[in-house]
Amino acid sequence: GVFQSSLRNDLLIYNQGDIRTPKSTFAHNNYPPARMLHSTVYANNTLYVIGGIGEGGNLLNDVYSFKVNYKTWDRENNLSTVGVEGICGHTAVAHFDNILIFGGLVSKGVGYNQAQPPDYSNQLILLDTRKFACLLVFI
Repeated sequence: GVFQSSLRNDLLIYNQGDIRTPKSTFAHNNYPPARMLHSTVYANNTLYVIGGIGEGGNLLNDVYSFKVNYKTWDRENNLSTVGVEGICGHTAVAHFDNILIFGGLVSKGVGYNQAQPPDYSNQLILLDTRKFACLLVFI
């Protein structure tokens, strides 16, 4: 998200009994870079962070997973395998072992702040979280 005009990459874990004191003690390996206009989905005890706008206004196509039980980050395959070089402002939902990503702004290697703006998308991407592979793309 954005805080006082700068991008952040914080993950705060709150105890349901006391929401005043966030916990942030977890491994910082493979920690995702700061971003905004991304999506976050929770499935199978894992939190997934998908795309967004990174530092310098570049659209991101990366996917990171945070294993809640182990408190570790991993970088998964990115969305370039389905022709998406950057995506932001999209929505995503989990359905069993799959993540469905819909819409947003997509680019084919063009930064958000550059001369050619990204295109509005109506594509639906279906990702399998077991193999972390793209199953289908509907346009």
